Amino acid sequence: MFTKHLFLCLVLVNAIASIMQGQDTAEAKALARSNKVRAAIDKAIAAQDVKAFASLVDQERFLDRVFEDIPASATQRTTFTKRYKEMGAITVMLQSAHDHVRNGGRYLWVRNVFDSNNVRPLYRLTGKESELRNYHEWLVEDIQGEPKIIDVYIHLAGEYLSASLRRAMLPAYLASTPNSKSDAAKIYTDLSKAVELYESRDFNGAFKIYEGLPKEYRTNKSLLLLKLNSALEIGEKTSNPVMEEMQSLYPNDPCLKLCLINMHIQKKEWDKFLTSIDELEESIQDPYVSSLKVDVLMLLGRQTEAEDAIEHAIENIPEMVELHWSRLGLMLATKQNAKIASYLSEIKKRFNIKHNQVSKTPEFAQFAASPEGKSWIAANEKR
Repeated sequence: MFTKHLFLCLVLVNAIASIMQGQDTAEAKALARSNKVRAAIDKAIAAQDVKAFASLVDQERFLDRVFEDIPASATQRTTFTKRYKEMGAITVMLQSAHDHVRNGGRYLWVRNVFDSNNVRPLYRLTGKESELRNYHEWLVEDIQGEPKIIDVYIHLAGEYLSASLRRAMLPAYLASTPNSKSDAAKIYTDLSKAVELYESRDFNGAFKIYEGLPKEYRTNKSLLLLKLNSALEIGEKTSNPVMEEMQSLYPNDPCLKLCLINMHIQKKEWDKFLTSIDELEESIQDPYVSSLKVDVLMLLGRQTEAEDAIEHAIENIPEMVELHWSRLGLMLATKQNAKIASYLSEIKKRFNIKHNQVSKTPEFAQFAASPEGKSWIAANEKR
């Protein structure tokens, strides 16, 4: 009896071990796929090669996800696919990321997101002033032995791109196909034109199209977010009302974590801004977010908290030079000239940066006029 019981225990242990080993193997393969795609994304971004980035996407598999649970005929799918590829919705998003980088922004890997044997590389998009623009999670799948991107979770939208496209574009198109002169056909044509205008950087033109849509489309979450993207490029007077509308229509949507940050700044709602930042960092698990609090905390006279925020970010992302400049900014604000001189030398050595403009930079005027500043400039700036 004991022998039989022992045998059954051993069988159970082996079965559990086998299952766990299978899970570990699946996760390891998913991680390898993710890392390979990540390396290709980084290479494409560094080379400013949109085509190389776009080649990582399996468009057919992405469209499978767009058409999921949609009763479309083969003809409808073929025609929509042709129009989609002409518009290049996912390519437009890739082009936008490249544009930000070309204009001084950054597109950087943050971490891998693990979920049910799937590993999604998470990227952060920031503008030229280090302002946070978006986060993208790339869904990767093995397609005929090669890792391919099949979708992207856009944090500003709070959903996958396929879901946004399915909600925004597909219903109008499917409704338009029986009668090309229908209202839905015109809406589909207008939406296609708006995407083209945005891609060509005619943000005002794209915004006007979204503004002119019928109410049932104008309040559609996906289209409202596209409208917001254009509004953000135009300016805060245009974007703030759109953000308020988004908050009113979708008060509990996850996309609000990102959408409301800029609005709180523009309205000087500092407590709400700080709360949004803390909630975003907890949700996204990106220490960089902590650094976004620094300027507001200094404005509120909360210097110790500002120092803690930037230290937290640097401790977790020491290789990010922008964070070190932010720490230096705190030193400049508090006129710690000896520390500024020492830290400038540290940054110069660590990141191989040539400081030839300190004496000519307005932000460094006080430091440049100090004994420590004069000594540092004499030793480090080429005349």
